[in-house]
Amino acid sequence: MVFETLRELRKRAQESPVRETRREEEAKIIREAAEAYVALGEIVRLIAEGKLEDALRVLEETQPKVEKLYKEEGLAYMPVRSVVYEYRGVTTVEDAQKLLQDVREAVEQNDLIRARELLNILRNEIVIDTYVLPLNVLKEAIDLALEFARLDDWVKAVEAIRLALASIRITKAIVPRPLLEAYYLLEEAAAIYEERPEDAIELLRDARQQVELAKVLGYVQEDTIQDLLASIDKLEGEIREKTATKAGFAGVQEEMKRMKEESTITTQEEVQNV
Repeated sequence: MVFETLRELRKRAQESPVRETRREEEAKIIREAAEAYVALGEIVRLIAEGKLEDALRVLEETQPKVEKLYKEEGLAYMPVRSVVYEYRGVTTVEDAQKLLQDVREAVEQNDLIRARELLNILRNEIVIDTYVLPLNVLKEAIDLALEFARLDDWVKAVEAIRLALASIRITKAIVPRPLLEAYYLLEEAAAIYEERPEDAIELLRDARQQVELAKVLGYVQEDTIQDLLASIDKLEGEIREKTATKAGFAGVQEEMKRMKEESTITTQEEVQNV
């Protein structure tokens, strides 16, 4: 077994939030719907380039796939694309507290530009943009576009496709990144606590700091994290007493996951004109 340093374990826990979130979001995308979405843009491009036979071929290939989705899927909105990115401007409780004080002073001095700049640095979050498309609109647009294409009315075919593209909405989720990092720090600690109890305790303390950071940054409130912090402290005590278990770690991770889900903010943006 290759020995990994504490620094390497911390680095992996820091990188896991975005990597694992991206993997989870990609798994939610329905491949056939995503392919149909890409095909819409391809059809418009082919028509604009005068490649009408190719446009008709793509339409004819896409229509039965969408028809099958419409019959088999029970979702009103189909996720067709996701974009995951992160803001990691401040990473320690001490830096966050200092920046907050600087923000307050900037506001008192009516230096709002400076205050906005500082507030942007105080973001430590993962943002997930999920592009969703109404399945019924997609089906109707493809059916109409194919019908008009066969009648050689390419203007109306494009209008039908643009109807579908204009119905796309973006669901935006803002996830507190410190809670996810704390989750993966616990995961790393759970893997080594028996052989390397002191390193596991260090990782638990890092996780505790991340929970505190989430509170300072306003993602969670003081009263909501007390039980979670107590659970982390209990785990540390159990490691010292050699009574810790994998189930104990898993239980605290579940607490962390619930808190992350409860503190995630989700909104849906207006119709996007593509």
